[in-house]
Amino acid sequence: MEVNVRISDLGMRFFDSIVGAFVGEGLQVTVHPAGFPHLKRRLTSNLSGVYHLPPRLTGNEATHFSSPMMHVLTVEDPLGRYLPYALNLSLPFKGLFDGGSGKEYLPLFPAPAYPVAHGVKVHASLRTQTLDPMPWAVVRVTLGANGKAVSATGLADHKGEVYLSVPLPAYLPQASKGLLEQAYAVKVQVGWDITQKDNLIPELTGALGATLADVTVIPTTVSYGQPLILRSAGSSFLQV
Repeated sequence: MEVNVRISDLGMRFFDSIVGAFVGEGLQVTVHPAGFPHLKRRLTSNLSGVYHLPPRLTGNEATHFSSPMMHVLTVEDPLGRYLPYALNLSLPFKGLFDGGSGKEYLPLFPAPAYPVAHGVKVHASLRTQTLDPMPWAVVRVTLGANGKAVSATGLADHKGEVYLSVPLPAYLPQASKGLLEQAYAVKVQVGWDITQKDNLIPELTGALGATLADVTVIPTTVSYGQPLILRSAGSSFLQV
């Protein structure tokens, strides 16, 4: 006897690495067939914090997933906490979509309005050598050295402003000094997919896939409890 089942075409979770928690409320997540934005569908979140499309009735699970079509996923935050982004994917998708990371969740990147409160607060205004903004550039900040460093990755907004938080390394660089006297080495890498500079919303795979290059910054160290404002020598911007 054939048994009909209800299957959702898409499900995903979103993770805020700053607070170390999944975000199950407040996001506006939509999906539409590539080239047909007027056919947009909205995902809703359940009690487990999974955003999903409404389940559809099907008689055969294998057949249901056998003919995927290319779609565009858009993630936005009306509350202004996180930056928007888009991703290309095929629907229906079996399991939790994570963009191919293997983590079973999608990342969220803090917007300027996000109340960053964990670790070292980092801010930079990214500019090219001709002082043009670098929208949707990716920035990787590393604190510490000697195999004990800690890194975090952030995404610039449409104005080239990037905000992120980096946990303090779990060691004291100057063992003879107190915690408030510690200074951690700072390393910064920046990548930019220039083809996205005019996009209202970045395509996340392309943005994060930009080749990272080391950038000389001031300051070269950060002390415990202090914010980190990255810039180039003689400038209020971080020029790349």
